[in-house]
Amino acid sequence: RAFAEAHVAHAEASVKTGLPGNLFAPNASATGLGASASASASALGVNAQAKATVAEAQAGIKGTPLQVTASGPSAGAGASFRPDDVSASVGASWAEATAGPLGIRAG
Repeated sequence: RAFAEAHVAHAEASVKTGLPGNLFAPNASATGLGASASASASALGVNAQAKATVAEAQAGIKGTPLQVTASGPSAGAGASFRPDDVSASVGASWAEATAGPLGIRAG
């Protein structure tokens, strides 16, 4: 697996809970002018993703549905090839927000 990230500004904070996988840890982050790309390959197939965002913020408690995010404008693309599935996607939005399992997108 290969992964790359670039940010003009990024801040992140979290608390260590001492539980396995830092479960139930409160965390928050904010990014300004960010971009990321990843690619992976295995015997089960190949996958590639890329995303660029002007601004993004998130906060939540790790391992729970208590998560909120907001971002925008953003654009992304991805493709995957597996023996049982071939897919590709491209998307862009002016703004997106999620709260737990609910989400909304404009654009």
